[in-house]
Amino acid sequence: MPGKSVNQIPIFHHLPKCGGTSVLKLLADWFKLIPDYRQGWATNHPARLNLDALTPEHCLCGHFELDGFHLDQRYPGLLENPRFWAFSFIRDPLEVKISLFRYEMKNNIGNKARTIEKHLSNRKNYLAGVLGVGQDDFKTLLDKYAFIGVLEKSDISVEILAWLLGKNKTALPWENKTFDGGKRSQDALPKHLIEQFEAENELDYAIYNYAIDRLNALKDAYQQRHAESRMSS
Repeated sequence: MPGKSVNQIPIFHHLPKCGGTSVLKLLADWFKLIPDYRQGWATNHPARLNLDALTPEHCLCGHFELDGFHLDQRYPGLLENPRFWAFSFIRDPLEVKISLFRYEMKNNIGNKARTIEKHLSNRKNYLAGVLGVGQDDFKTLLDKYAFIGVLEKSDISVEILAWLLGKNKTALPWENKTFDGGKRSQDALPKHLIEQFEAENELDYAIYNYAIDRLNALKDAYQQRHAESRMSS
């Protein structure tokens, strides 16, 4: 199990619209959060943080979603440095785009007259864009993260995350909730629109499915470890 050692510093890569606000609320009970976000929708970021000042009691967190400011660009070598323990959460690509649409409409960002159809046709492979990856390198990047949770599997994701961090088992404290653990926003969309989105965002689905495969493998190891622990007790 790739659990965090007591000396490692946790780094939460907060992918937009992937349940990160809820994850932050959870992490705030475990660590002193060190935010590294740009201000609003501005393209400029604050000065880079001094990573040498961080301790295992801290948790650095940020979106790192813009080109030139991706995590491995803003802090070169961090993902390869054993001093840090990077993790993230991801979500079904279509649910991400629907949540983003609602957020932009609610906050009067962009063209208020846009439709969900137009929104879904823009910024194809959004997740790949915020990660800064392509078809040839997304697995290489994701494998540098110690853990990637999946919002649609939030219960087991948080349970495993708590285990890896050496924290007590808990549940995700929902914030900005548009996902109730069962019903999906996309279920209200016409089938042809869903199929078109899936066809136009194959890379995002490859990223998402790879994250699910990783989580399932970790789940198997986690459950086996618990079974062995019960047998030996």
